[in-house]
Amino acid sequence: MKETILSKEVAGRVADRLTVLLGLAGLLKDGAFGAVTERQKQALQEMLQTSEEMGILLRPLFLQQDSSRP
Repeated sequence: MKETILSKEVAGRVADRLTVLLGLAGLLKDGAFGAVTERQKQALQEMLQTSEEMGILLRPLFLQQDSSRP
């Protein structure tokens, strides 16, 4: 199996984008930009959960990348 190491720059960009997704979805869910229906809240909750799960899945790649450098 070929091992792929993420550069620090790529890892940082991915982390930044996940942070933005989590932040914006949270703001939308909380009604910061206007009223949200119950159905929309459910969809936003799914987005938040999926983004958090992606972060958990990607975290080992970031940690592996950091530990592989002297």
